[in-house]
Amino acid sequence: MMEPLYQNTLDSIKKIRLKKAVRNKLDFLTVDEYKAFISAIDLSEKNGLRYYTMINFLYDTATRVSEFTHIKVEDLNYGSENSVRVS
Repeated sequence: MMEPLYQNTLDSIKKIRLKKAVRNKLDFLTVDEYKAFISAIDLSEKNGLRYYTMINFLYDTATRVSEFTHIKVEDLNYGSENSVRVS
């Protein structure tokens, strides 16, 4: 139970309206932009296949880059249903 001395202060604080934060609009790649992005990767270069695989994985799974960087071999499941555990 609150002391009566502070009750008025608490009541006045509770009446303060909170401002809503402005949310920025998220932009996504269109299908054409995605295709152009993927086709710009040179698969004949040493790292081309690696970049191609990473970008497709991120796009197909909607995985965050921070989640992607923590994936280990044990998280990959090959079998009747291919899957990956993301945490």
